[in-house]
Amino acid sequence: MTHKVFQCIHCHMRFGVPEAAVGGEGQCPGCGSVVPLPPEAAMEMIPSDDGIATLIPFKNTAALLSYYLGVFSLACMLFLGPPAIILGIIGLVNRAKNPSIHGTAHAWIGIVLGSITTLLGIAAVVLVIIALMQG
Repeated sequence: MTHKVFQCIHCHMRFGVPEAAVGGEGQCPGCGSVVPLPPEAAMEMIPSDDGIATLIPFKNTAALLSYYLGVFSLACMLFLGPPAIILGIIGLVNRAKNPSIHGTAHAWIGIVLGSITTLLGIAAVVLVIIALMQG
């Protein structure tokens, strides 16, 4: 299935709609406004990427980075955990604003792994400090 690209007349965000919707009205994923979708306003044709975008949310960079940082934080606890949490939250916000970008699972994995490794890293630092204080 192919999509046509339109630009919102209110917030100027570009978004794709299925060819079947051209000629009617559509809701902008950016601002939520209902905008007309006249055929002459379509910018270009883009192929549908539903299959691969579901597995790899390449349009939701924050969610994807959160996932990788969360996984790599298993080796480097304290340093990569907090960014994984922050980017995971940003990824969830991006997904809520634009459901077509996917990435919910990647964002949650980054948040969970980042939280676990951050807590383990803090616990390790506290234990080292206690051990050093005891001599």
